[in-house]
Amino acid sequence: MVVADFAGRGDEQVIVISEEDDYQLYGVSLDREEHVLFDPIASLPAGEYSFSGADVDGDRRLDLVAAGLGQTSRSVILSGSTDGGFSQPQALDGVSGAKDRLFVDMNGDGRLDLLSLAEDGVWVAEALGDAQFAGAYKWTQVAGTRLIATDLERDGRPDLVVAGPGRRPVWVRRGGEGSATDVRLLLDVPATAVAAVDLERDGIDEIVVASTQGEGLNMLDVGHWSAAGRRSFSAWRWWGARSARSAGSPAVGVPRLC
Repeated sequence: MVVADFAGRGDEQVIVISEEDDYQLYGVSLDREEHVLFDPIASLPAGEYSFSGADVDGDRRLDLVAAGLGQTSRSVILSGSTDGGFSQPQALDGVSGAKDRLFVDMNGDGRLDLLSLAEDGVWVAEALGDAQFAGAYKWTQVAGTRLIATDLERDGRPDLVVAGPGRRPVWVRRGGEGSATDVRLLLDVPATAVAAVDLERDGIDEIVVASTQGEGLNMLDVGHWSAAGRRSFSAWRWWGARSARSAGSPAVGVPRLC
């Protein structure tokens, strides 16, 4: 299910996905008698997808994105319209074997680039406009299964955090030209999930890491990195938590925490 303001009218729409032999996408609405209606939007071929909303074509409205994962290398974009509808699915070829995908403006040109986290690192396909992308190039060799973007150094540019089951969450720092420079360990625990959210409402994202340690013990670590004082990542721990998940557009630097 995806919930977002695709029409740009200030109210959120609910998109549900039914998986059978293929994927069926429906918009959920209420009639005057408050009966739930399911309006068909599109069908997608079978595969593994991550569904989200992001303004991929640059028209200031969210598009519905089905990002292909695993052996599904092709992503699908459905452009949103002012009446709440969507265009026909537009295929976008990408890096095969991706564990996670993300739309982030990596070069500061105002367009969302496509990031693919694969077994051999993070690949970037720069946006050309109108939902078109250049060929992908490898940005860093750091690999994992979960990728998030947040401005850890508070310099107006997104930094990447990579994690995954059995892998410790690391921060891939950006150099002056936007390229990856070095990798810093955020927390010395293997992460099952990671998210970024401004819990303290101070304009600085905290990193939330869910992990399992010894005999199935679940815990949730929350901490932040102070760029000004170069203070190391400090954490607060909650026991019994199983996972962390961010809600909202993956293209947004400060998602909400669920």
